[in-house]
Amino acid sequence: MRDKVVHGYFGIDLEIVWDTATRDLPQIKPLIDDALDEIDGKKT
Repeated sequence: MRDKVVHGYFGIDLEIVWDTATRDLPQIKPLIDDALDEIDGKKT
């Protein structure tokens, strides 16, 4: 999705972008936080 948004491709469905940002990303945030903690050495 980032590639299409950053490079300005036509036909971006703003509803899909909004749904991803508001519904999908919050669900995976704990996984992202855990991965970042492991990278930073905060978790084993």
